[in-house]
Amino acid sequence: ELAPRAWYVTARDGVALSVVEHTAGCAADATVRMSRAAFERLLKAEPAAAGDLPIVRGNREAVAALKRWTELAAGG
Repeated sequence: ELAPRAWYVTARDGVALSVVEHTAGCAADATVRMSRAAFERLLKAEPAAAGDLPIVRGNREAVAALKRWTELAAGG
């Protein structure tokens, strides 16, 4: 099994999205933790399985906006 990974997504008004695996110590507005299976379902636009939901801490509106943007980018 693969080790857990973290990605840092930065979204600022008027600036392209940035996704990096390491960050320079900036505090995140929100964090989302999920199992690999939950992440794979998310990528496939499948519903979350009962008992395997992503855990959101922090600014839920920011997470919801990022999810909407990715859905729009995917043609959803």
